[in-house]
Amino acid sequence: MSARTTHACHGPPDPAPPGPRDREGLLAQVLPALADTVRTGARRREEQRTLPYREMQAFRDSGLGSLRVPASLGGPGGSIADVVKAVVRLAAADSNVAQATRAHFAHVERLLEPGVPDAARRLRELREGVLVGEATSERTGTRPFDLGTRLRRTGGRLLLTGEKHYATGGLFASHLTVLALDDADRPVWALVPVDAPGVELWDDWEGMGQRLTATGSAVFTDVVVDPAEVLRPAPGRPEPTVTSSFRALHLAAVGAGIATAAVSDIAGFTRTNPRAAEAAEAGRAADDPFVRAAVGEAATLAYTARSVVLSAARALDAAAEHRTADELAAAAAEVTQAKVVADRAAQQAATVIFDAAGASATLTSEGLDRHWRNARTLASHDPAAHAARAIGDYVLHRTPPPGDGLP
Repeated sequence: MSARTTHACHGPPDPAPPGPRDREGLLAQVLPALADTVRTGARRREEQRTLPYREMQAFRDSGLGSLRVPASLGGPGGSIADVVKAVVRLAAADSNVAQATRAHFAHVERLLEPGVPDAARRLRELREGVLVGEATSERTGTRPFDLGTRLRRTGGRLLLTGEKHYATGGLFASHLTVLALDDADRPVWALVPVDAPGVELWDDWEGMGQRLTATGSAVFTDVVVDPAEVLRPAPGRPEPTVTSSFRALHLAAVGAGIATAAVSDIAGFTRTNPRAAEAAEAGRAADDPFVRAAVGEAATLAYTARSVVLSAARALDAAAEHRTADELAAAAAEVTQAKVVADRAAQQAATVIFDAAGASATLTSEGLDRHWRNARTLASHDPAAHAARAIGDYVLHRTPPPGDGLP
């Protein structure tokens, strides 16, 4: 399916009464309510390929996007672990919605890195309902972040021109962070409103899984960029940063949520479809010891995934306190291990559930196949073999895991 849009306005939900915006209120009240909203109709959206515009608008309105804004700037002052808990819970409701928040939360972490110009003003604006998507990868070059997109000064204006692939969440966002090269061939981030003249967003993502993340193309044709919205960080460093580790951890958290959703769905399926297999030693599927073992195995995998991503989040929080090279390397190693574990746990849990349910679980109308498709697609972002090699290098030689190559 391919369609073009010039902005991301697609009928927000009815206005909800404002909820609490403090850290405790966001986590204890707003997050559960949002997860319920996101869960409603998730299977049908997947079946009909209906993008979750309304659900992403609900996330934007919830205030959870500002969770990491420091209390000193009027924000909730939440931790990375708080964000990870929120992502896991949203992913258990709809993994597409959870993944679509990755660019936004990564943008916040980038602003929290030391030495970012005008960071306080940028962070305060996140409390006003800004929702950020990201446009980084291109089809050109031999590496994911080889850049052909340019930000040039022409006639006293900064003009952005280029084409991006995988602009995840762009169709839901109010703004995009676009990675480009400036006139000195330095990588920069440009924050661009999605409704700016010259911005085109395409719904042309055709992956087998995570189909509703709006991971389409973005085209920029002489888009005027406000100089105050250009972030010129140091060039991408090979060593890990809080932001690079967070980007990997966010994906791991989505995987943990997928595993959790798979267990929840198979438990519900087994309770409402009691017919046992012909060779079963019980009259009901839920009483079959083999079914119980399969559900138990899947539940254990989901628990493991949730546990490791939360442990890694706490390690990253600790490293963010001082941001020394050794602390960042150790946290990156823990995050990398968590990513491998969560990816494999999600895929295995999404497979084991079919051992519990039998042939009727393979019906597309049941939607259970979406968990494996989503887990497998998500894991393809960072191949496990590369991650395992990086962990081995760290264990054997104390070589820091690499960053993600982004500035």
